[in-house]
Amino acid sequence: MQKQRTAKATRTLLTATTALIALAALTTTSAALADADNPPEKDAGLENIIVTANKRAENIQTVPTAVTAISAEQLKDYGVTNALDIAQFTPGVQVMAVNSGTTNFFSIRGATEDDFAEHEESPVAVYIDGVYMSTASGTSSLLFDTERVEVLRGPQGTLFGRNATAGAVQYISKAPTDTPDGYIETSYGNYNSNHTEGAFSDAITKDLSFRISLANDYMDPWQHNAFYGGRYDSGNSNSHAGRVQFLYKPTEDFDATLNLHGSNLNVRAGLYKYGNVTTDPNNHGLTVFAGPNNGDNLADALGYCQNCQYPSGSNYYTSAAEVLGHNRTDMVGATGTVHYRLDGLTLTSISDITHYTKNYTEDSESSPYPSQQFWTGVNTQQYSQELHIENDSDERLRWVAGFYYLQMDGRFEQGSGSASGTDIPNAGPNGIGMEDLYTGGAYAPGTCPSQYLCEGTDERYSIDTKSWSEFAQAEFDITKDLTLTAGGRWATDTRTLNYKVWGSDSPYNWGAYVPGPPLFSISPSGQSCLGGPCLDGNGNPLTLKGSPKLMKSDWSGKVALNYKLTDDIMPYVSWSRGIKAGGFSTVSSPALIAAGAYKYGEEKVYDYEAGVKSEFIDHRLRVNADVFYYDYVGYQAFNTLETAYGQQSFISNNNAKMRGGELEISMRPIPEVVIHQGLAILDADLDDIVAPDGTLRNVHPVQAPRANYTGSIDYTWAVPGSLGSVMFGTDYSWRGTYYYDVQNDPAARQGAFWLVNLHAEYTTEDGQWSIKGYGNNATGTKYLTNVIAGAPFYQGVWGSPALYGVRLSYHL
Repeated sequence: MQKQRTAKATRTLLTATTALIALAALTTTSAALADADNPPEKDAGLENIIVTANKRAENIQTVPTAVTAISAEQLKDYGVTNALDIAQFTPGVQVMAVNSGTTNFFSIRGATEDDFAEHEESPVAVYIDGVYMSTASGTSSLLFDTERVEVLRGPQGTLFGRNATAGAVQYISKAPTDTPDGYIETSYGNYNSNHTEGAFSDAITKDLSFRISLANDYMDPWQHNAFYGGRYDSGNSNSHAGRVQFLYKPTEDFDATLNLHGSNLNVRAGLYKYGNVTTDPNNHGLTVFAGPNNGDNLADALGYCQNCQYPSGSNYYTSAAEVLGHNRTDMVGATGTVHYRLDGLTLTSISDITHYTKNYTEDSESSPYPSQQFWTGVNTQQYSQELHIENDSDERLRWVAGFYYLQMDGRFEQGSGSASGTDIPNAGPNGIGMEDLYTGGAYAPGTCPSQYLCEGTDERYSIDTKSWSEFAQAEFDITKDLTLTAGGRWATDTRTLNYKVWGSDSPYNWGAYVPGPPLFSISPSGQSCLGGPCLDGNGNPLTLKGSPKLMKSDWSGKVALNYKLTDDIMPYVSWSRGIKAGGFSTVSSPALIAAGAYKYGEEKVYDYEAGVKSEFIDHRLRVNADVFYYDYVGYQAFNTLETAYGQQSFISNNNAKMRGGELEISMRPIPEVVIHQGLAILDADLDDIVAPDGTLRNVHPVQAPRANYTGSIDYTWAVPGSLGSVMFGTDYSWRGTYYYDVQNDPAARQGAFWLVNLHAEYTTEDGQWSIKGYGNNATGTKYLTNVIAGAPFYQGVWGSPALYGVRLSYHL
């Protein structure tokens, strides 16, 4: 089977490479003919996009990397207000919303991290103004007053070394100006939605300027909680963010920027799509829907049937939960950036400190009975320092070298509780309740009032991380047309875990959890069970092994060649090695602790890539394409299995192969029309995942559709009489079928779907005023942004319904 997969991968790669070469030849020929027959109008070309993928400002067409950039103008046209919306415009990129959209994970080319534990880091490194964001929740912030967004596909371990095995996403804010500049815009739409943002920039003195940027986002709930008759609905928006920047530039050779930033999110959350699921003994014990119509009209193990008790439950956006889920996150930080230029060299320093807190609770099964609840709390502080130096005087040799340090001190809590069976109305046959399903009846029924959660675990732990690395990359023009790029990074990571788990049969009363005696702890001084020996699910003693400390040094690197066939056509090939540090899983089973499942090792990926970047017809047609082959060793896969201690989640190291490619075409056939199209193809295999019945299976990675397609079309019409212009546009995406869990459970499958957005905007002749009408998810597509399917629970997070409104903007 391995030989068949290898042969298939080889054929796929050869076919894609041949198509890539043919595409370059075809577009070269057709463009040459078009150039001869249709001389372009002046200033009718596509917008030039500058990126900093190599730590210096360069035209995107000269960078030998698969990168997509979304400019400030495009962000405005698309109406992007959330950092996660960029997946709609970037081929090969997905975003998964966990915990009702309050924790989010990027996926690039099928590589992601989908563990909802807040301490886990993603293989897609997210940077905001040059600063790495370690928390997944921190990526769901508002996007406002932004210069551009860059999405770098493939390992970026040389210049973006922190866990960037899948790629990197950079958000770059607009900088202060020394002349008055700014804008304000506000919108109103259905569900009483309102997004307001604005910015103002000017000089304070001849050497000092500032920019202040503010944003607020509000929307009423669109998820109906039938249990409370609509009083405690969910799916609302209530976010605030701000940024103040000061730029000091006394000379052309020195500048320093202080960026003070903060954000707050306080919303109702945790209302899921309910589904009656069971396990399929004929398919490795995977989770499937029980009966037709996704089990909506059948009673579950507790005798609960949502559509039977709540007829409105057949509505996609209706559920019934007795716990009022909520999520509050707060993030504040300060970033200092300094540039000093001397004798053809530029020294850059980026210093940052960020503090982040989160408090979250949910009704995990979204039923009216207190059978399962989950809560988490986070308090982290992150400090990072980067120093790098680059040359800007030698036209033939360009290089950058530097040092990076990151320290993260995190304090975390997460827990869950379940109720005693016979106290739940309409309990299942023979009074079987949730705690019986999980522990085999370890607690006698009838010992706890029904409004309480009577057993569970509460995990409180800290993880302290220190990472430091040295990196360098150089580009050398072998000839005027042939360039060699080579770089590497040496990184050392240390992580220390302190972990204590409480088990309890005392009440969790509407959020006031009272822990019982500790079950066990893991600490740097050694592991021990507290209050007696550690026992497995059968009552046998366990010996806990290993140290809760990880330390690893390793290297990542890249080699690339690019050749200028013409001034506008550049093919390239590259090889790179990326690494992602190992870490700790939060498992509360002594058996899994003893087996070492609380640790997982380093992830390594070897990337073989080829591509072409090209422009034709005097920059009115841009064609960028690439193919890749990934060979993963120790891919970090998030697993969930049933054990004697209940449902346990952990990360395992598995081998994987991923191959595919992306094609991006932008064109401006006439000055009034701009078209962007993108296509991504992916074939991926993840090896030896343990199924619920113990079978080892090869599966598809999470969030890995075999194909996805993105596009946008904008048409601008000049109103006669110099009365301004009207722009009509649409952006759209199609995603193939994919899974939301690594087991590829049928109940966690998302079928292929389209998303279509529409907009129309009038702008005055001077460009100062504009009014825009928009419709997001205009066709009302029903789709899921996350699924957790582990019988008897099914948690599905719906994507937003159709949202429409009007936006008014004023620009200085």
